Formats: sequence, C-alpha cells, structure tokens
Amino acid sequence: MSPRPYRLGQRAETTERNRHRILEAAYELIAEAGFHPVSVDAVADRAGVTRVTVYRRFGSKRGLFEAVSSHRMDQAKLARLDQARAHPDVVEALRGFLR
Repeated sequence: MSPRPYRLGQRAETTERNRHRILEAAYELIAEAGFHPVSVDAVADRAGVTRVTVYRRFGSKRGLFEAVSSHRMDQAKLARLDQARAHPDVVEALRGFLR
C-alpha cells in the first residue's frame, strides 16, 4: 500500500483562511457587544467553524482576544508602513512609521 499523498499547501491555506475568518468574526462581535458578552460559540458560528477549531487554534477566549488585538495592531502597522513608503522624504516616512 502506497502512502497517502497529502497536499500540505492546501491544508495550510485552509488553516490560514479559517484563522482569518475567526479573527474577523471575533473583532466584529467584540466591536458590536464588547468583550464579556461575546462567546466562543458565537465567534465560531459567525466564522463558520466549530468551537473546537477556535479552542484548538487560540486556547481560550482570552487567547482569542489577544490574537485579535495583535492582528489589528499588525494591520495598523502595515497601513502606516504603506503610507510611509508613499512619502518622498525617507526621514519623515520613518518618523511616521514609528509613531
């Protein structure tokens, strides 16, 4: 019997897509209702995954919240970096990025 061929690239893409959907769903729900009223079940439902997937990926509701915060900060940094790249003055661009 030959080994079953795995498509790790496709699996990794699905994992990353689910992670993004979970983070976006959690962000939307927290923005609507605040942190405490939001349940992992509600996040999973909105993201179209199971609660087991959320817990497996983030460990806890707090872990999910920390990941959402980190994800949003990363997005803000990237947006500022894009703005800095568009600026002709390198020194001013770096100052803008570091603010």
